[in-house]
Formats: sequence, structure tokens, C-alpha cells
Amino acid sequence: MHNNSDIESNELLELEYVFLFFGIFAIITNTFWAILMIKKKENSRIKSYYIGFAICAGVNAIANVIEFSRAMMYRESKIMVTSIYCIFYAVHPTMYIFSDIGIVQIMFSMSINCFVTVATINNKRWIMSYITLQILGFVVNFSLVLLSIAFIWYTAISIKEPTVRITCYLNEVLDSKCITFYAVASNLFSFITMIVLIWALVKVQRKISLPATSRLMIQLKIHSKNIRSLLVLAFLTFFLLSIPLIFMILHKTGNITSNMEDISWLLQLALYALHAFYRILSSNQIIHLLKKHCKNEIKILNLFSNFAICQNKRNRTACEQVQNIDNTQKH
Repeated sequence: MHNNSDIESNELLELEYVFLFFGIFAIITNTFWAILMIKKKENSRIKSYYIGFAICAGVNAIANVIEFSRAMMYRESKIMVTSIYCIFYAVHPTMYIFSDIGIVQIMFSMSINCFVTVATINNKRWIMSYITLQILGFVVNFSLVLLSIAFIWYTAISIKEPTVRITCYLNEVLDSKCITFYAVASNLFSFITMIVLIWALVKVQRKISLPATSRLMIQLKIHSKNIRSLLVLAFLTFFLLSIPLIFMILHKTGNITSNMEDISWLLQLALYALHAFYRILSSNQIIHLLKKHCKNEIKILNLFSNFAICQNKRNRTACEQVQNIDNTQKH
């Protein structure tokens, strides 16, 4: 019979394999989705935001793959290292923070962009304000990402004693309060994003209800469609980021075990992968690529079949000629 430690070790190993599977799947799907968006011919700001979202989700998946690959590699090792070693050499703690803050800032920028775009329709006074807000938004978002990364680096540098296992699990490298702070901040920004998008959608619907030119009406309907699709993505982002936070709170109150908290991170990773997979399947480009590929395959098959038919015809005529020669010789 196995003792409890053996059972826990086997369960942890199985969980690590599942993390690796979904991590690799998320890297492939998000990379492919980003490539499809880059190849898309339409020029729009929303397209660039989607690409950024896919890249950040891919970075999150890479961080998971690195973390659990190290966990499997150094499973039996008892070597202790400093937090700064994990930050600079293992890399994944920085990647986790970058991906979460990056996704939140991308979604927040999208919401502000949509709101300001709707507000500036047929309002020339807003144009300079719009440009100023765009520049200010970029500076603020970039600064927040840099400050977040700098904060975890400073936290790691301040701990000089080798107190972390070489596996470099995120919850060992960073303090639980630090992880909770980032989770709360990410969810707060996601919630604000949803509020701004709902506000922008209400403003668009009000403008659609008012009498306007056909050109303006088409423009408003396009904005309404874009905001709705972004709102769906914002709800998904809020849900994805809130899963680990809810499980963290439940774990701290003693209602669930630490394994359940790991499963919450796994669920988040799996949803990142499945979301990108859905985007790929729903994209018209993939259908066109498959059709093009199928047409090329059919052309190649037709060429081979025509070649085979020609060869058969040649063989038949050659056989008939030989038979005729044999018959004449016999006579």
C-alpha cells in the first residue's frame, strides 16, 4: 500500500502533466490566433488590441510551462536558492505578472478607446482631447507594467537568504500578500473596464435612436458591434482573473486545500487555451485557408490521376502493338 506522501506526490505529478498539456496547447492556439489576426487585412485598433491579448495569454502559458517543467526536473532536489535567482533565471514569476497586468491594461485601453471614439463622433472639439488621452493612456499603461515588474524585482532582491526551493514555485518566490494584491488590482481594473464599455454601449445606443445621416448610422452600428464583442471579452477576462482570487480567499479562510487553489490556476490556463481555439475556429480566415488547402490537394490528386490514366493508355497501346506483331509473325 502507498502512504499519504506517495499518493500526494503522484497526484502532484499528474497535475503537473495536465498543466504542461494545457500550457503547450495555450501557446499553440494563442500564437496561431495572433498570426491570423496579423494576416487579417483590415486595419483597426481593435485588431491590435486582440493581438496584444493573444500575446499576453501566450506569455502566461509559457510561464506555466516553465514553472512546471522546472518542478518536474528538480522534483527530488533539495537545493535552496534566493528569490532573485528565480526572478532572473527561472523568469516565469516576471512573466506571470507581465501577462496578468498586460491583459488588464490592454482591456482597459480598449474600453477607454471605445468610449472616447464614441464621444468624438461629430464633435471636433474632442479631437485634441482624444489624441491627448491616447498618449496619456499609453504612458500610464506602460508605466504600470514597468512599476509592477520593478516591484517584484525589488521584493526579490530584498530577500538575500536562500529561502526558496530550486523549483521556484510562484507562491514561494512572491509573498502571498503580493500575489493577492496583484489579483485584486487586476480584477478591479477588469471591473472598471466592463463599466466603461457598458457606458460606451449605452451612449452608442442613444445616438442610434436619434435621427442621423445614413453614413453616421452605419458608423454607429459598427461601433456598437465592436463594443459588444469587446464587452464579451471583458466579461471573460474578469471571470478568468477572478477564479484564482476567489480560490485564494477560500484557501485563506480554510474552506479549501492548496490543491484546489492549483486547480483554479489550471482552469484559468485551460480557458485561455480554449478561448483562443474558439477564436481560431470562428475566424473566416481559417475556413479560407482550409478551402485553399483542399483545392490544392484536389489539384494534386487530379494531376496524379490524369498521369496514371495517361500511363495506362500508353501501356494499353503498347500491349496492343506487341499483340499485333505477334499475330502477324504467327500468320
